[in-house]
Amino acid sequence: MENRTLLDKVQKLRKFDLNLLVVFEVVYVCKSGVKAAQILNVTPPAISQSLVRLRNYFADALFVRQGSGLTPTTMAVNLHQQLQGAFEQLLNSLNYFSDEETKKKFIIYCSPYSAIRILPFIVKQIELNGIRCEITHISSDAMISSIDDVLTYRKADIVLDTHPYYSFATQSDPYLTDHAVAICRKDHPRLGDTLSKEEMKKEKSTFLKIHSDMVKKNQININDFFGEREINFSSSSVISVASVVEYTDGVSFIPEWFAHKILKSFNIKILTSDFTPQPVTSYITYNKTSLRDKEFSDLIGFFQLYAANEKAG
Repeated sequence: MENRTLLDKVQKLRKFDLNLLVVFEVVYVCKSGVKAAQILNVTPPAISQSLVRLRNYFADALFVRQGSGLTPTTMAVNLHQQLQGAFEQLLNSLNYFSDEETKKKFIIYCSPYSAIRILPFIVKQIELNGIRCEITHISSDAMISSIDDVLTYRKADIVLDTHPYYSFATQSDPYLTDHAVAICRKDHPRLGDTLSKEEMKKEKSTFLKIHSDMVKKNQININDFFGEREINFSSSSVISVASVVEYTDGVSFIPEWFAHKILKSFNIKILTSDFTPQPVTSYITYNKTSLRDKEFSDLIGFFQLYAANEKAG
């Protein structure tokens, strides 16, 4: 209803040039057409033409000459009083977004695992380089949307995902390659340091439920190698999966980096397996036009630095 009302009002004003109100306010404050022309960087005749159009629209002189200046009529005073608050608020809002000193806010859409792995590095680089910006992480588990939807409707500035998204408007680049390893709790009653096909048949498994074709393909390959597994717990959170594994006899495949990260704090151990899952590549995707913003361009540079560090080992 509110949108409909707004559109109706806009339609009524479609023949009115809103730029004329800017001219009106500047002339009102300066009390001079010449000074208004200097401030707006236009010619005095252009100001005069704008005033003629305003006078015709409001059917009022609006300003009358007294000495070397212009004095507003009662209609002009009333119009200024109506416009002043909204006009100042609009200018303040526009100045906020155009101010180079304004702190930028960037939204990154990715899984909790990706956030744990890469965002500390990114935020640290922002801090080290003194860049004025704020990073907001939106979990892709909490808001399941297509990359196209997320970027097109500006729900996020950057998407981190396990598959690229190619279009004329977006850029997709690999930044990370992950390998998966098998884990179980340290005091598992049957498993030592290895995991064979025969051993897997006797164990239950936890399942990392992620909306990723590459991860799903790996899970299918694991089943093909070990046989159909008995799943006793599933979650989209790798932390939840690891937490269940350390308190049960379950076996799980999780990213190798994360397994080493929690090795000392979680009651788990990494198992050597005859099966090697395919590596999973993660991609960073963003709108190309966003690179016009210096802070955003710097942010992408930090992701590229992270990717280079990963390659270098």
